[in-house]
Amino acid sequence: MNQILLTKSPPLQTYDSFEGAIRGPKEHPLNQAATESTAILAGAKVSDFKWSLGQCSIGFSSGLSLHIKARNFDVEWLLDSSDETIDRYICAPVELVWGSGRKSVFDPGSLLHQIWGCTMTKLFVNEVGLLLYTDSNPILWFSAQRGKDPEGDVLYAFFE
Repeated sequence: MNQILLTKSPPLQTYDSFEGAIRGPKEHPLNQAATESTAILAGAKVSDFKWSLGQCSIGFSSGLSLHIKARNFDVEWLLDSSDETIDRYICAPVELVWGSGRKSVFDPGSLLHQIWGCTMTKLFVNEVGLLLYTDSNPILWFSAQRGKDPEGDVLYAFFE
């Protein structure tokens, strides 16, 4: 299994109060676009996918695709109505070595197989990245991590 060394993640936004911690993510500048995309994808089921270490594309039964990319510790995303079929490539599991020395296995295929056929219910953005809600899974969080080697940015994801 390949190993990727990661640099430290950027510091997360902190808040002075509990109310601020609730309000802050809701006021993220990209949440309006996430709300609009949620409305467009309403009722669509996950029907296709592609995942390399730095980016992911998720196809929906509506014919739309959600393209997600890690760049400079940010998660960029775009909803697109391309007629192109997504080439179902999924990178092999890798071992991530975090800045703290902790190791974990990252297996994009297992994440995507868990959301296959699920109905998309919501997109949300916060300082960590993009959150994808479906009807039958925990939230799938996408976040950008920086690799120390030439691999560059890694689009990391996990369920919570």
